Amino acid sequence: MIGFPTHLGQLYAGFRAAVHDKESLEDLPMPAGYMFHDVPVHSEQGLRDPIDVTIGEMDRFGISTGLVSLSVNAKVTETALTRHPGRFVASFTVDPNQGMKRVEHLVRAHDRWGVRAASPSAVPV
Repeated sequence: MIGFPTHLGQLYAGFRAAVHDKESLEDLPMPAGYMFHDVPVHSEQGLRDPIDVTIGEMDRFGISTGLVSLSVNAKVTETALTRHPGRFVASFTVDPNQGMKRVEHLVRAHDRWGVRAASPSAVPV
């Protein structure tokens, strides 16, 4: 699962809110850095097109296809799916509390983007 960063200050903000240990909060550049090796580090000045950065990292690690969510940062995700249809496949988050309304959104996303994965969310998206 790949998320495209658009602003480095927000890149790990949601993730950091869920951690409680001092090392993850203060010492690691990425809150779950203890689980991942070679986490990409980018400065604000060096942040290029997030799609190009992602393709570069995918190539560097030999990843041919990445799962991207249409429910988060939809504009960038749609651009990635359009620009690189063979490199990215779409997923979609469905709030089951919205019933058929959200299922209809999922069907439209599947028709347009070929969604291959769906996941539930208790938080409205």
